[in-house]
Amino acid sequence: PTMHSATPLKPSVARFVPRHRILIGAYAVLFTRYCIATFLSSFFTPVATQLGISGTFNGLIFAAYPTGMALTSLFAPQLIQRTGTRLAVTSGLLLTAIFTLFFGLAPDLATLDGTTNLELLKFLFLSSYFINGLTGALAETACIIMVSKKFEDKLAMVMASIGTVSGIGCMVGPVIGGVHDIMPDSDLPPPSWAFRLPFLLCGLFPLLLLPPTPFFMPNEYLSTESGPGAAKAAPVSAVLNVSVVLGLLSVALSGTIVATLDPTLTYRLSSAPFRLSSVNVSLVFMGSSIVYTLISVPLGWLVDRFPANTRVFKSVTALGFAFLALTFVLLGPFNGGAFGIGGDGFERGLNNMPAAMMGMALKGFGSAFSNNAVYPDLVIGMPDGDVMLQATISGLWNAAYAAGWALGPITGGVLYDAFQSAKLCVGVDALAPNCDDASATTSEKGCSCAWQPYNGFDGFSSTVAAVCLAYTVLLFGAAWLKIGGVRPQGPEHAGEEGVAPLDALCIAQPTIVPPTPPASGDLPGVGAADSTLPKRPVVVGEPL
Repeated sequence: PTMHSATPLKPSVARFVPRHRILIGAYAVLFTRYCIATFLSSFFTPVATQLGISGTFNGLIFAAYPTGMALTSLFAPQLIQRTGTRLAVTSGLLLTAIFTLFFGLAPDLATLDGTTNLELLKFLFLSSYFINGLTGALAETACIIMVSKKFEDKLAMVMASIGTVSGIGCMVGPVIGGVHDIMPDSDLPPPSWAFRLPFLLCGLFPLLLLPPTPFFMPNEYLSTESGPGAAKAAPVSAVLNVSVVLGLLSVALSGTIVATLDPTLTYRLSSAPFRLSSVNVSLVFMGSSIVYTLISVPLGWLVDRFPANTRVFKSVTALGFAFLALTFVLLGPFNGGAFGIGGDGFERGLNNMPAAMMGMALKGFGSAFSNNAVYPDLVIGMPDGDVMLQATISGLWNAAYAAGWALGPITGGVLYDAFQSAKLCVGVDALAPNCDDASATTSEKGCSCAWQPYNGFDGFSSTVAAVCLAYTVLLFGAAWLKIGGVRPQGPEHAGEEGVAPLDALCIAQPTIVPPTPPASGDLPGVGAADSTLPKRPVVVGEPL
């Protein structure tokens, strides 16, 4: 494809790599990265509990990876400009393997003479996962640069396919983590082979991609031009209004709410009355992702039928938060006693597998509805062909989602600890020999084998449900008042020649953000009001 003069990718060699080969390579890299982004969710929380790590710090560990990925956007383009795309991919894959293996061996490094230094172990867990997200994201960023440039004629379709592959990686990751439970020493706290094995498997994947990297990734450099004719990023003030603020808040809140389940859902499903293994917990996550996949594309098609209709867009988003409210009402189950309202009869009536599984299915609906209509609403009233305004909005959208994904695990862990007065046995502690008597409210480990209210998860879940319900009312009110986004064209853009929407690499000094993986295994949204706009904008403008 023709390179735009503002930000060409300059090849260092004449060797030609077919674009379909680049796309297949990008699929492999992104699938691997998002497997690693999610495999902890199926087994790490019970292990952290065994080690004495609090729910709050457990949430910090889960948030470290997306925080690192978000920060990568600040320096990845400059590094790729110097190193080239091939070296960025190989170094990103190598660092991913190194820090994945390092996380798995952290208990060995923190154990001396049979005694584990818990504070050192917590530091190693947190730092290794953060650096994994920070440095490994170079590989996926370079892949997105190449794919978005080589497929300018099919950008929306190709980015949707990349989102799907990334989401499949998010589904497979927890299944890989589930091998922890099939090991004979799975009931022992780390260091153990049951703990090391998932990390060894996930660390092997990026290493296997290193030899074929030259086959699918050409070595090209990102460069920019400067001077009077260079494009400038639109200021934030050019796009902000009440509608945009609501849209960004919706994206951030949806990401936060869904991501609260990353460290906490295992507490619920591996304790009484369910006592599910890590493998079964991972299958529950996968089932929710499948629902999301089935709903997302038809919903995107439906949203396309109502172009520039802010009432429809906000109503769809509001409905998504209503679904999420029902999700947490059923998962908790909802405990009015957490707010001093009534007893726990309602909660005990919903404390069963059908209610919990219905809640997880509704989570797929809620994730799709609360995200897929937001971006079309953000671009209502945007001057045609103003790529700078589009870049700024894309950057704000990605920043909001990344912030939500990072805040979710922390929020979930803090709320779980805050509402916990009855400690339930989780993971292997919920099984024999510790829980020979499943009806016992005390055990040798100091936890309750039987389910009890006020266990932390019910109060946390009830709070999240209340927040979702309140925001649902707010969005329906905004839809009824028809609060839409009509923004004037700024004078700094009035005389500029327009280019194709989100021609990602035609923006001077771009900051590239990798596609945000969904928390808890949800697939990235697909579908838009404008088929030329990707729903997970991946390349955004000069520092916001």
